[in-house]
Amino acid sequence: MNKSGFRLFLKPLARRVLWAGFSLLFLTPLFGGELRVSSLDLQTRGGWTGNGLTLKTRGDFSLELEGGYKVFALLRFKLNSDALELTDTSSQAPGVWNLLKFQYVELGVREIFNSSFNLGYFVGEGAFLGTGAGFFEELGTPDFSSRFPAQASPRRDYSGISQIRGTGFILSGPGGGESSRLVFATAQDLGAGGQGKFTSYLRGFWDLDRLRFEVFASASYPRSTMGIYSGGILFYYRPSPAGEILTMIGVPRYDPAQPFDLSQLYFLIEPRLKLGNLFFTPTLFLRPGYYYDRITGEGTPNTDEGEILDINLDLHLGIPETQPFTAGLAATISLDPKAGDPGRGDEFFRLGITPYCALQTAGLLWDFKLRFGLLKSSAEPFAELAVGVKARF
Repeated sequence: MNKSGFRLFLKPLARRVLWAGFSLLFLTPLFGGELRVSSLDLQTRGGWTGNGLTLKTRGDFSLELEGGYKVFALLRFKLNSDALELTDTSSQAPGVWNLLKFQYVELGVREIFNSSFNLGYFVGEGAFLGTGAGFFEELGTPDFSSRFPAQASPRRDYSGISQIRGTGFILSGPGGGESSRLVFATAQDLGAGGQGKFTSYLRGFWDLDRLRFEVFASASYPRSTMGIYSGGILFYYRPSPAGEILTMIGVPRYDPAQPFDLSQLYFLIEPRLKLGNLFFTPTLFLRPGYYYDRITGEGTPNTDEGEILDINLDLHLGIPETQPFTAGLAATISLDPKAGDPGRGDEFFRLGITPYCALQTAGLLWDFKLRFGLLKSSAEPFAELAVGVKARF
């Protein structure tokens, strides 16, 4: 089959997968499927500018429908907006229901050919790589991911290093024991440059009690002269209840035909120290210049963030996930070696102080922050208020 014929084959096949997923929506009550809201998160930021206090709300919502066991189907929709206020009050953005978009569908067979592996056909945006979320989703391990990558920048969430996406097949199974997982996927990846561009992914994660680690690698082809690659490793070690360390190192995008520099590196190291109910968490984070195969400042002036180094010192009392009230103080230093360059801010050294508290109520986790920019870019407000509400199902 030639390339054009293969593309024509993929299109109707993808349509059939989507229609099967929609059919599952209506057949769920009859066959015992499960409809669930997997995430619902609101983040409102307010800054004092020349126009007074201005508010902007980001919303993240995910709806999942899953049914079957031996033969299974998963359908996921998402709503993601950086300015929910515009959806009903302005013609600049569509209505809320127009923002609810298809994200992922997968049809597959568990324990194919009486083996320990599952085989699925998928379309859309799948699992994030390099977050540690796979341990919770696949193995039921308590969440140990870092919160800082999601807070480092008001422009984007840096959680994870890469993502499985496209139209293709996924094979998953144990990686040498019950507390491990191997995943292999190959898909046409429209995010990699258009039709006819494919990406293959290999991912593995292992839970060895005190030690947990995840490794992944991907290759996109035909792209550039020698392909485009990404890879990374997540390492978590908890030698005692009083201390643990999380390290994430990766390359979101590597082109062998181009010289390698720091803007292609993703790096985070986060030791965590505990003394009773008092926690001290220093985080060192190097922001990548390429993230999910795109330049961080693409299409928007003054938003390129590659090679910015963040040092976050967090001291807090209590555990948000288990205690009704926690409070803390964070100091964040940001160093920008390219300050003043086109597409960058104008300050090499930035310092912010953030007192915060978290309140846990029935089914909701409230997060209140007030950030003061003591040393900042001229485009940033001196004070910024952030209120977050996260539903827990």
